[in-house]
Amino acid sequence: MIFDEIIESGFVKAFIESYFDTYEHDAKAEDKLNFSLCNNDEEKQDYILKKSKQLKTEIKELGYHELSFGVIQSMNPQLEFHYVDREKNPDFWIERFCREIETYFESFTPIYDAVLLFNDKKSIDEDCLNSENAFWQFYPGSLHPKSKNLMQIIEAEFGLLDYIKEEIENFEETEFWEIDIEDYRRFMEVSNPMKIIQEHSELFARLSRLFQLSTLTKNDQTQPQKIESNPDSPHEQSSHQPKTSAIQEDSRTLDLIKEKIDGIDRDKGWEYAFRSREDLDVFVELLTCFFEQREYELPDEVIRLRKGSKTRMATIIKQIHQELSDRPLNGDNEFLNIVRKLYPFIKDSNLYKTISR
Repeated sequence: MIFDEIIESGFVKAFIESYFDTYEHDAKAEDKLNFSLCNNDEEKQDYILKKSKQLKTEIKELGYHELSFGVIQSMNPQLEFHYVDREKNPDFWIERFCREIETYFESFTPIYDAVLLFNDKKSIDEDCLNSENAFWQFYPGSLHPKSKNLMQIIEAEFGLLDYIKEEIENFEETEFWEIDIEDYRRFMEVSNPMKIIQEHSELFARLSRLFQLSTLTKNDQTQPQKIESNPDSPHEQSSHQPKTSAIQEDSRTLDLIKEKIDGIDRDKGWEYAFRSREDLDVFVELLTCFFEQREYELPDEVIRLRKGSKTRMATIIKQIHQELSDRPLNGDNEFLNIVRKLYPFIKDSNLYKTISR
């Protein structure tokens, strides 16, 4: 798989978004806690100033100063020529970061390519490995990975290609990116391209949070604003939000479903499987309406679960159905259609078998 194919697939953009999703979840939790501990608006403003100062230091340390300068200018509505309204053009910054990344390298196997060029070879052999010290003197120091073991680096470069290829093939099959950032951390010390993508993802996340903090005022609620338009606004609803009839707060069904899902993991609770409280609430409400025979409408978009949670979630879904339904799971198509709104169950060819194991 060549460089252009990877870029055109949208992998780099998906990586930045996946990194930001994870970072934003932790950042919002931190801000929410710290805001709740503030006694007054003055303390909230003091927190914003201190956190902004910390973020600015981190942004400087990551480098890429020209890119950061351009993004910060585009945040400022007073600079009309540079300003970009994120609500009207939410992909602008990410697209800009993707273009920037493309200028730093032209291959995901730069060391392998350079070793062949240095030794005038068509494939790696013993002579290439024996010339390791001479190669590192030839190769630009600014592009050196942390590791200096040529064989280890070359194996990792092609291992990274296989990983990315699998991600792209999965996306082409499901139309969803399921990138786990942790899977790529082991490539950072041996792959300069991956290091660059990671650093740009970190920079994007911190600049985005700086923007979030800059939008908070003394009259803001403790919930930090999102970069994009707020789906909880009365004028704007998330496309995930189902149309349902009102659910009683003291609903036994609702309580049981929440209890089961929250018990999926002793430490993380519902966050083991769901990426946000909003996604959890949508799924719980759908199930509650179904079992209480209330009207509901399936959302257009699927709810993406966290990677690796499918098996445990299938067990929880089975338990919920056993306790709340008198119908056999096999053939309960209406229930299974609700479950299919969860990715990765959406394209399960035998969903009943997956759940009933």
